[in-house]
Amino acid sequence: MFAMRPVLVLIALFGGADVAQAGPVRCPDVDVVVEQQLNGDLAVICRGARRAITFLAEQGAPQRAPVRIDVVSVLPTGHPEAVGCFDAAAGKAYVVGRDACVGDGKRMSAFLVPFDARVYESYVAHEVAHAIAAQNFEVAAPSRTSHEYIAAVVQLGAMDGVLRDEILSVMPGQGFDRDMEINLFGYQVDPGYFAAQSYRHFQMPGNGAGYFTKLFSGQVLLPDYEPY
Repeated sequence: MFAMRPVLVLIALFGGADVAQAGPVRCPDVDVVVEQQLNGDLAVICRGARRAITFLAEQGAPQRAPVRIDVVSVLPTGHPEAVGCFDAAAGKAYVVGRDACVGDGKRMSAFLVPFDARVYESYVAHEVAHAIAAQNFEVAAPSRTSHEYIAAVVQLGAMDGVLRDEILSVMPGQGFDRDMEINLFGYQVDPGYFAAQSYRHFQMPGNGAGYFTKLFSGQVLLPDYEPY
């Protein structure tokens, strides 16, 4: 989630947890540093970050600076229902640790599928996508909607294919038909539906990496309001 606003989904992880390490830890083979205040499963976090960085690089948006991820018990926003956020000013991503998510009824899944390690990983990818997108925007003040569209596409595009198919199967829709349909109001009402339709839109002929390029350059400006 962009600009310190939370991801309104539940993420949790079962089994295979890493023991929290004191101080920052650099992910292998990727320029990402993880600061763990509590257990967040380092291997899954690094894998999610790597997936996001690889996916965006394939779309022509490379990593241009290190990414910092802080694993915390409470997000800086203070939202008890949130799982992650991205601080644009600091260039830092935050995710709630696994143990703080498990069994917490305040957090709900946006994708209507059981949460597991793959889902947790996908939300790490979402936050890292915000960080990499911020490094590639050529416009001074990109819209939040543009940020959320990119992060949503990366989250679904970089995740395990079986999980993605499962999510899309329970999320009806054919994808957004025009730019004005991609707006912040729709994201705030139903972030899971927004993500599914964004991914379908990205997959349409003529969109894909070229559409990302239009967003990064400012040729396309997605609205931060309800345009109806």
